[in-house]
Amino acid sequence: MRFDWDDANRGHVAGHGITPEDVEAVWLDPFRLEGPTYEREGETRQDTIGRQGERLIFVVYTLRGGRIRPVTARVANRPERRDYRSAHT
Repeated sequence: MRFDWDDANRGHVAGHGITPEDVEAVWLDPFRLEGPTYEREGETRQDTIGRQGERLIFVVYTLRGGRIRPVTARVANRPERRDYRSAHT
């Protein structure tokens, strides 16, 4: 899987204390939880939650040119952590 990073999305996730490596690790989680797709700002986006070490990371992404382009990412909030855990119990 290939990711599409530039200064804009790197800077945006960094503002949430997340690195590109943190985001990419989410796709290695075999229990990653995908949300439904939706339209925003003229493109199809999707949310996913996955484990990166001890943290659960919430990522919004879109697919561009066959690559995963993260739009934003942050540590998952309490309801998102609950959804992730309940999906795997």
